[in-house]
Amino acid sequence: MKEARVEPLGLSIIILIYFALKPIYLASSGSVQVADLFFALSVLFVIIKNKGRIVFNKNNAVIIGYFCLLIIYQIVINGIWSFVTGDFSMNVNDLYYVFNMLAFATVIYISQELSIASIKRAIGIGSLFAVIITAIGLIIFSNDEVRSVGFFNNPNQLGYFSVIMLTVIALCKEEMKKSHIMIVFVLSFWAVLVSLSKAAILAYFVEIIVLVLFYQNNFSVKRIVFELVVILIVSLGVYLLFFSNNSVIVSNPLLFEIRERIINMSNENDSSLAYGRGYARVGEMASHIIWGTGEGAYDRFDIRHGVEVHSTFVSLLTCYGLIGLLGYLTLIKNAMGKGSAFWNSLFVLSGLLLYSITHNGIRNTLFWILLALIYVNNKNNIPIIDMNNNFIGRFINDH
Repeated sequence: MKEARVEPLGLSIIILIYFALKPIYLASSGSVQVADLFFALSVLFVIIKNKGRIVFNKNNAVIIGYFCLLIIYQIVINGIWSFVTGDFSMNVNDLYYVFNMLAFATVIYISQELSIASIKRAIGIGSLFAVIITAIGLIIFSNDEVRSVGFFNNPNQLGYFSVIMLTVIALCKEEMKKSHIMIVFVLSFWAVLVSLSKAAILAYFVEIIVLVLFYQNNFSVKRIVFELVVILIVSLGVYLLFFSNNSVIVSNPLLFEIRERIINMSNENDSSLAYGRGYARVGEMASHIIWGTGEGAYDRFDIRHGVEVHSTFVSLLTCYGLIGLLGYLTLIKNAMGKGSAFWNSLFVLSGLLLYSITHNGIRNTLFWILLALIYVNNKNNIPIIDMNNNFIGRFINDH
């Protein structure tokens, strides 16, 4: 019996290499990294090769056009406020969103040329290389510092990257070898722990629970028993880590530090949503809450003076107002689909969305690539999770 022919990766090799290079930070945060440069040049090459004729079907053109309108709105807002404040560096922030829109559109364009399976396979392989490179960086740059960064510039970047890798497993598992899934999981799990990012660790474990409950599509007693056993093991691990004085936990610097950071989270200044994360800045906006105060020139504000708000959605609200926030929520909602497709997407993105409560991840290109993958998945009626073949999925559909 002949094996099924595997479709060539084709243009999706661009996404593969981008994922693989993403953990390598050679410049300061916010600057162009090697992965970004590669991606930009690759997209330019594709445009030149096609003599500028990049065509999208109607539905795809609508969502990309909507994204473009949001960016035009942001350019106008940042342009106005850069003149008001005299800080013209605010306009540089527009480039992040333009780049992410191009990444979003690139995934959609490739999905018109190749099967979605090829894109998933490329992302899976790229993620495998990415976690291996991340592990090498953590080993090379290991030191006495409790929080590790590897090739990244700060621990939060490492933590967010780890949550993204887990999301990749949820989205691309059908096109990944089991051994590759295990490697991505183990190395990303290690990475999120050594990052000691409270938000990333909590988001990662939420995503694990989602994967345990929805990973398999078969509905059986054996599956329910497996889920209960895993939940029991996780519960036991949580108890030992946070509520016991087990000598293994107390004597291990990493585990003890994780324990201390999570237990004392409510007592730390940066854990306060209002002032530590900057939610209270909304109170300084007055009528500007409608259109926003632009992205940058943060020395105008008393709350988190001189720095941005640490929340994806509150940052969108303060920078681009209700118009910008609702605009992006609409874009994300449309990509996530309707009905069971929306719930599929919500479960898969649960870790990243939870992380976004206390960190601004809207500029991370990997998020937009995965959102584009979710969009083309839903557009082609390919379920990420079979909601009819697991206990919780049936409950949601019935209610």
